[in-house]
Amino acid sequence: MRVNRNFCPLSVVGLLSITLTVFLLKGRVSEFGRTADAQQVTTSLQSAADIQPRTEPAANATRDQKLKTNSTVDSAEEELRKLREKRIASPSDRLTIIQLFASKEGQSADDYRFPYERAKLVINSLETRSQHDAFSALSVAAEKAIKTGKADEMLKGLEAESTADFHKLSHGHREWTQIVQALKRNDVTLMTSN
Repeated sequence: MRVNRNFCPLSVVGLLSITLTVFLLKGRVSEFGRTADAQQVTTSLQSAADIQPRTEPAANATRDQKLKTNSTVDSAEEELRKLREKRIASPSDRLTIIQLFASKEGQSADDYRFPYERAKLVINSLETRSQHDAFSALSVAAEKAIKTGKADEMLKGLEAESTADFHKLSHGHREWTQIVQALKRNDVTLMTSN
């Protein structure tokens, strides 16, 4: 059988042209389908939004509650940061700073960090009651930490500072052991004698 050599390149070019045309048309059809699907989804979402207004106030209330909680946490965090800076910047004004921590403690009833930081200040004072006052503040802090689910966080802080700020308290004191055990077990009753 004899093949016409002039015919082969033309047929190859023709086949390529047809393939390219089909490929381009398929892409256009596919793009049209995606546009139609997107319009359909948009219409469905709009329909769902029309049905949903009854639940919107509840969603807004939940969102507002989260914003209030976040702003409360942010303001407590900011107050704590400011007080820590004052403690470091002016250690000679210890009594005033202790009073500031105590007042912020009352405003942030669920935040263990304020009595915790107050205990650091109290233990480093030269008063003879400083250990008793520091353990009282730590007991309050531990109770708040346990009630708010932050016992592990406070325990890590105590362990890290047992050789620094709380060195005087962590060696040979029954109260220290009680606070540590209460935090480990999440049991406030272990501190009843403090």
